[in-house]
Amino acid sequence: MGVSLIPLSQSNKWLMSAGILDMIKLTTTDTGLAFFKFRKRALSYVEYLTYLKDLATSYNLNFEDMKYRMQICGKPSIMREDIKT
Repeated sequence: MGVSLIPLSQSNKWLMSAGILDMIKLTTTDTGLAFFKFRKRALSYVEYLTYLKDLATSYNLNFEDMKYRMQICGKPSIMREDIKT
């Protein structure tokens, strides 16, 4: 089953798992500001790639390395607080 939309909370967990979001070079404030430029609660895959490119450009990160690190760490698990009832 594929994920259709990625919310900021899951994105931050994924970036943290991949060692990209380290709260020094890249913080949750940084990711939030970049994410909310889209004015959406969750992003599609294509939008998410644009978001990652924006982060990479803005914070001098290697986009291809980011994608690789996120891929090898695996997708974040769905946490209870992310499930809307």
